[in-house]
Amino acid sequence: MTNRFIHNTQYKLYHNRSAHNNYKEALKSLSVDKSIIICKPDKGKGIVILDKSEYIEKMNVIVICVTMNKEDKLVRFLLKLHERGFISDAEYRLARPVGSRFARLYGLPKIHKPNRPIRSILSSIKTFNYGLGLMLAKRLAYLRSSASTVKDSFEFANTVKPFSESQLNLRMISIDVKNLFTKVPLAYTIVDKLYDKCDLCSMYEFAKYG
Repeated sequence: MTNRFIHNTQYKLYHNRSAHNNYKEALKSLSVDKSIIICKPDKGKGIVILDKSEYIEKMNVIVICVTMNKEDKLVRFLLKLHERGFISDAEYRLARPVGSRFARLYGLPKIHKPNRPIRSILSSIKTFNYGLGLMLAKRLAYLRSSASTVKDSFEFANTVKPFSESQLNLRMISIDVKNLFTKVPLAYTIVDKLYDKCDLCSMYEFAKYG
């Protein structure tokens, strides 16, 4: 069976060598073309070829400001919080940036939508506020224990399984959020949620060291 497979493969390659060579030349031409971007789609499998200028234009719409190096400022702020007992030793070590680097931003085209909008993917690993995010995630974990929140689509499916026939006639509405927290002062919202239920400090005291 193996020999037959090898024979059939070699036979097809030989009789289709002209088309095979054309594919190789086309791929080689695409690989050196600086006017295009080759990437994977946002959803599903495949390869997407985009005009480079179009890709850059769509990414520039997403990037509205230049990331600045704020490592020193964050270190000084965390030190103040640590000295005043607002964060523990472990939280200070986790949040304090050491040898940080810039975030990496790239985009994946949404081929299932008109005009192929770009979904921005931001890799924040080792950025100056990466550890701070980990620390805040642990502090805010208790806020996720909500009856109206599910972890993922699998948990949602398991939740609706025991529903009765009358309940299954209900309609579920899924809202696609395009830009989240574009107008809400996110930093103050997080602080307000975090310190509303703890006695570490008042909002006034926290803002005073900001």
